[in-house]
Amino acid sequence: MVKAALVLALAFLAGAGTAHAGPESCLRGHSRSDACQRMLRDYWLHEAAITAIARHYGLEPALLKALVAVESGFDAFARSPANARGLTQVLPATAAGVGLQAPEQNLYRPELALAAGAAYLRQMWFEFQAWDLALAAYNAGPGAVKKHGGIPPFRETQAYVPKVLSLYREFALAEAMSR
Repeated sequence: MVKAALVLALAFLAGAGTAHAGPESCLRGHSRSDACQRMLRDYWLHEAAITAIARHYGLEPALLKALVAVESGFDAFARSPANARGLTQVLPATAAGVGLQAPEQNLYRPELALAAGAAYLRQMWFEFQAWDLALAAYNAGPGAVKKHGGIPPFRETQAYVPKVLSLYREFALAEAMSR
């Protein structure tokens, strides 16, 4: 029942935004490509773990879902050119810094990648006390946020923060509508 209601809520939200490239286009129903179908399948595969791990780390599940959507499109085997890995696209050194053992391999294990990403995001929240800055630090590093006194002027980070926050609001609304 809840899963069906969430699907209906996400479908409702599909009409609320304009078409964009990337995972948000799939989540908003603007594309029915094979890649989008794979992403939606992967969303449902990982949805329960994302919710449980977000709650464990004191995060709203909608926020972690939005981060995962933007970071990896829910692909547990995603790897960036910078060597960030897994669902949350955490660098191995960062994952080791939050306590993940053997991060080179374990970031491809969904629950461990989610835990590393959630722990790091929570750490950034405690450091910056604002979600926009915490997300900017997650993306560009806390040093860049400190150096620039806010969201760094990097094109990727400037696009990343509003994209995650927008999807966060949509996931939160979809979850509220499914209750």
